[in-house]
Amino acid sequence: KASGPDLLGNGWYREYAEILAPLLTTLLTLWYEAGVFPSSFLEADIFCLKKGGDQDNPLNYRPLALLNTDYKVFTRVLATRVSKTLGDLIHTNQNRFVPHRHIHETIDLLTAAQLMARIDPGQRDALALLLDFQKAYDSLDRHFLLDVLARQGFSPRFIQAVVAIHNGTTVRFLANGAKSRRIQVTSGIRQGCPLAPLLFILALDPLYRRLDQAADIRGIRIRTASHSFVLHVAGYADDTAVYLRCSTSTRRKR
Repeated sequence: KASGPDLLGNGWYREYAEILAPLLTTLLTLWYEAGVFPSSFLEADIFCLKKGGDQDNPLNYRPLALLNTDYKVFTRVLATRVSKTLGDLIHTNQNRFVPHRHIHETIDLLTAAQLMARIDPGQRDALALLLDFQKAYDSLDRHFLLDVLARQGFSPRFIQAVVAIHNGTTVRFLANGAKSRRIQVTSGIRQGCPLAPLLFILALDPLYRRLDQAADIRGIRIRTASHSFVLHVAGYADDTAVYLRCSTSTRRKR
């Protein structure tokens, strides 16, 4: 809800919505069709939220991008449209940011894997490898993201818009009432952008598919009363668990 660099917050847009809404709709449509957006769309102020641990360690802070409201309105519209397609595009075991999927489904898979490892003598070597993507949004390769969007069948106009709102982005850090100089950002997507979570799980999806298809990774077979399946991976946004069987050689190395 915080305002971006232009200091025009959500409240201002709501107060003058009757005047602004039709104008903003026209502008956003024209910008999207042209693939050209105002330079203010590329600007963000960064406020760092402390996550815990040593306050002198920069890794213990989560950078939150304070973006202009007109930018957030535009990317919210894109996110709303994209979310309608995610159920068909995203791996069935990714349960964050996909409509009608919930965290309890990820928890249920973990519980089932633990149960099978206990009761099935043939799967006593089962393991869950928990992945931690450090600086997940910041480290995302933009070229890889664009390749994923193209392969998933997103329109050239949508991809052009994603390129336009990321190429040339700059940030300015806010701390104790002071502002830093503007810094060019050449990788990653922005915390605080409504579209960013959806772009992230789209970029993560090839990893899920690769783990499912890897012949050298044995998953955990889950058996129910009606069917059975092999579980390789499941996650909730960047919180990902890889399910596998520990080979004799791996146990020896440990």
